[in-house]
Amino acid sequence: MAKLHSIIEQLKDAGFKVTPQRRAIIDTLHNHDPKTAHEVFTNLKEDYPDISLDTVYRNLHLLVELGVVTQINLQSRDSARFVISADGHYHYLICIQCGSTVKVDFCPATTRITEDFKFQPIKHVFEVYGYCSQCQNNEVY
Repeated sequence: MAKLHSIIEQLKDAGFKVTPQRRAIIDTLHNHDPKTAHEVFTNLKEDYPDISLDTVYRNLHLLVELGVVTQINLQSRDSARFVISADGHYHYLICIQCGSTVKVDFCPATTRITEDFKFQPIKHVFEVYGYCSQCQNNEVY
């Protein structure tokens, strides 16, 4: 809940109103697997029947710009997934067949980059695309 309060404060500090729809978008992403904008929209539609998909996209992109939400790009799909930014950062394994994502809790790149190249990264994206075990077992790829 502390992370949720921090996100709300960041919105206010940046001069944005904390609308019920924004709060609901943040709540939907909080402590859940990465979701597409369509999944967020579907989750909110029952409680907010007047919300539009465009509103969801605009707010997700605002939250990404503020750094409180991370956008995971799916190169083989038309939709990105969004997740509340964690302390530090995470990397994802992404199935190009079903779109499932698996969070990798360690950074396979930063230490080597810092040590081998004497370069201090401040931000990076690491996404590995392939086939999850279920899709491999189903031989659908």
